[in-house]
Order: sequence, then structure tokens, then C-alpha cells
Amino acid sequence: MRVKRKKEFRKVMQFYHQLFKFSQPYRVLVDGTFIQGCLDSQIMVEDQLKKMLGDFKAKIMITECCLSELSRLGGSLRGAFNIATSLEVCDCHHLDKDGEKSASECFLDLLDYSNPKKYIICSQDRRLQRMCRKKVGVPIVYLVNNAPVMEQPSENTKRSAKNRAIRAANDGKLPRRDRATGPKRKEKNPNPLSCKKKKDKTPQHQPKKKRVRSRNKKKEFTEGECTATTVVKEKESTD
Repeated sequence: MRVKRKKEFRKVMQFYHQLFKFSQPYRVLVDGTFIQGCLDSQIMVEDQLKKMLGDFKAKIMITECCLSELSRLGGSLRGAFNIATSLEVCDCHHLDKDGEKSASECFLDLLDYSNPKKYIICSQDRRLQRMCRKKVGVPIVYLVNNAPVMEQPSENTKRSAKNRAIRAANDGKLPRRDRATGPKRKEKNPNPLSCKKKKDKTPQHQPKKKRVRSRNKKKEFTEGECTATTVVKEKESTD
């Protein structure tokens, strides 16, 4: 199952890399619900995300608003707050400008409509997940059976990707092989048996013609022989 999850993650990230310009190191945003879910399942946040990411480089981050929300709630979320303080903090600038926002509002504000900073959202909040699906180019990660899983691109994202590919193809910026969202297929070599030269069916040496005896010569010989014998007989008779 772990190998299958890694393959699915690579396939989905290749889609975002080709059509939405995602690049390494990926920026992964986690909220309090995801961290608490990892604690309830007795798994480490960073370790599980690194297993899913594999060889890909990423920054696992949390926003200032999310940290402030966890510290304010306290109680059963104290453990989640302690883990969150060890993560890299993403400056959302909400505390300075608009004041503190909830974690979901903070994330949605950073994503805007088309996710310009290319964030990957990790959350167990169903409402936040639904709102992220309405946006374009937002990868979503959540826990399934104590392991993080990346969701397939939403319908809005697929529709936008198709339109982008068509525009890029019309402008001549996208080669033919890059228009597909899937991985490039390997070119197959021709079958060596089909490349062999065809055998020449015409025989190299023509068969010898049968010797045909002519009967005219035989007749001439017999006629000559007959004339010779008659001449000898005539001489004998004169003698």
C-alpha cells in the first residue's frame, strides 16, 4: 500500500508540475486538525509527510493565525500546539493587518483563487476541503487509515488545466508530447523479426533445359546410308 500511495502522489504532483508550475521545494501547509489527527493515530507529522513525499523536497509549514488559534484553544490541543511550534512558520501577515483569523479563513485567503504561491494543504477539516476544491490548482492531503493521502485533482482544477493546455498548444508554447497530463510513454523499438530482409523467391540458377533430339538428322542419315548401299550393289552387279 505504501508503494501505491507513493505512485499516486508522484502521478498527481506530475500533473500539478506540468500544468500549474509547481516546483521543489514544495510548500506544505498543515493546520491544527491535521496535527491533532496525527496525534490521535500516534504518528509523527513530519515523518509521515516525508514518507509520502519520498525523494521530493518540501517545506512543512504552519501559519501564524493557526498557531495563535491553537494556543488560544489550549486544553486537549496543547500537544498539537507543542508540535506546531517546531514547524516552520509561514508569514500570513493577518495579525499585522486584519487581525487574527481562523485557520480555515487564513488558508483560504492565502490560496486566493488560483493558489499563486503553490501551497499544498494538509487538513482534516471537511469544510476547508470543500472550499479548496472550488479553487484551482490546490493539492489536498488528509489522513486515511493512519497515513496521509493526496486527493485527485478536483473538477475545477481539471477543467482549468484543459483550458491552459489548449491555449498553450494554440500559442505554440507547448510541444505535442507535453499536452497530455500523464507521463510520457517510452518509444518502442521495431520488432527485429519484421526488419529482416525478405527472401528472394526467384531461383538463383535456372534449371537446364532437356535435350531434344531432332529426327530430321536421323532421317538424313538413313537416306544417305540407303543411297550408299544401292550404289555398292549396282557396282557389284556390273562386275
